[in-house]
Amino acid sequence: MTSYDVIFLHPPSFVEYGRKPWFPGPIARTVSTFSPLFIMIPIGVLSLCESLVENGFSAKIVNLGEQMLDSPTFKLESRIKDLDPRIFAIDLHWDVHSHGAIKTAEICKQQHPNSFVLLGGLTASYFSREIVSSFDFVDGVISGEAEDAIIALADRVTKSRGLGDVPNLTYRESNGRVMINPQAKPSMSIDDYSFTSLNLVEPRERLLSVDLGPRRVKVWNVPVCRGCTFNCVTCGGSEYAYRKMLMRDKPAFRSPSRIVDDFQRLDEQGIDRIFLFQDCRIGTRSYYEGLLKTLHKEKWSNIEHVSLELFSPVDDEFTRYLASNKPADNIGLLISPESGCDEVRNAHGRKYDNEAILSTVDRCEANSIPIDFHFMIGLGHESFESLDRTWVLWDKILSRKTQDFFTCVDLGLMVLLDPGSIAYDNPAGCGYKMLYNTLSEMQHRLSGPSWVEWINYETLHMTRHDLVKSIFKAIETLTQLHEKYGIIDRTKAHNEMMRLKLERAIVREVQDIVRIPDEKLRSQRLKELDQIYQDPLLSYSYVLTSEE
Repeated sequence: MTSYDVIFLHPPSFVEYGRKPWFPGPIARTVSTFSPLFIMIPIGVLSLCESLVENGFSAKIVNLGEQMLDSPTFKLESRIKDLDPRIFAIDLHWDVHSHGAIKTAEICKQQHPNSFVLLGGLTASYFSREIVSSFDFVDGVISGEAEDAIIALADRVTKSRGLGDVPNLTYRESNGRVMINPQAKPSMSIDDYSFTSLNLVEPRERLLSVDLGPRRVKVWNVPVCRGCTFNCVTCGGSEYAYRKMLMRDKPAFRSPSRIVDDFQRLDEQGIDRIFLFQDCRIGTRSYYEGLLKTLHKEKWSNIEHVSLELFSPVDDEFTRYLASNKPADNIGLLISPESGCDEVRNAHGRKYDNEAILSTVDRCEANSIPIDFHFMIGLGHESFESLDRTWVLWDKILSRKTQDFFTCVDLGLMVLLDPGSIAYDNPAGCGYKMLYNTLSEMQHRLSGPSWVEWINYETLHMTRHDLVKSIFKAIETLTQLHEKYGIIDRTKAHNEMMRLKLERAIVREVQDIVRIPDEKLRSQRLKELDQIYQDPLLSYSYVLTSEE
């Protein structure tokens, strides 16, 4: 057994996967590439790990979620027992990991009582006091940006020294008293950080691979900056959230030369596609022109496609410049208008209208730049009437698709309001009503069998039941439109509609089962339903029976 100073653990969203009935439903489509276990590692974990290695500490990243998917006999307890670091560092960045991160931390302390069990990430930062106060198997939480803090902690723990001067650390003293150390101001440069040392991650095959039909490609992400200038009300990475939780009052941009370094390192590691996330235009025109021009000069051996994220519609100037300065042979844009209703979108924090969206499609078509649109179901001011306007906008966008120009529409399901977002802190002011708002309750709800129980809010116009109904309607409508415009064929559309009927039936069945007072009978019924859910033939028969 090789001993490490620090082992980073990326937890699965659900630690009983394969051992306990679990029905993620349409949640799985939100990040289908990375499975309902959400095996995608927050990119900052790579930076933390490499910072430790560069400062003389031994460290690696273990993707427990991917290992769980790879092996039907995988036992989380056994895997953690085989590890023996001085510090277990578990990411609780996305709130969907609330159950998995806490349970993983508990197992770490059970198997290795002398190791320091640490949590970090945006969600952990928001709940840092609650975590340390409520879960005695967690020794500490590092809040905010953590490159300097993790080095300081590793130094103190490996030398058995006190923790009072570790920045950003919330921890518990021997007498049980919770201590909160001052939070350091984050660096205004992220050029010293590395986000591409994929060799530090094990395993990583599923993490990097995406199935594109005829072949699988390797994909990774590169950040333009840390921080944001937008305040979308449900986003835990908004300007408001960064200022409140991370003490970052403006974005720190990665220089074009360092992003070129990132591309080169990824190209050497056989990466085919790169997603350049965060809108490079928030760094001003001189920044995005410098970045695109610098990348355009390079030639890649493996990188064949680069996607760029947009936070607002494009103008003629940007699209023309991008078309003339492509960072790779193939490019694409991704924008998230969230709603097809102007009023709902503006209340959410996206301050533009449908006319600007359709003008963006026209500009991209004129410059032969593919563009994807991503919408969110379950926004605060949404109603069934406003959703009808979203369906109309989807149709208008997809009608622009031609043999020479590709545009697509997809959707995501919010389900959980991000801790630290404006809406989480002021739900009523943003059109929401919180159903629960502590980490303990979130951790408990996310361990339940059905995705419906995970939903932690209702809205101004929709109950939880209405939200579920609107989600299914959105998937049904999108499937019909995808078939209409040739994005999927009739067979795939039929299969997706059958899957949707299955998910609707499963929701109804689980709601009935969880009301059964007898625990043994309830457990047996859930197991029987899970067997149906996992078997295609049984699922098909179940759908037909449920329709009678």
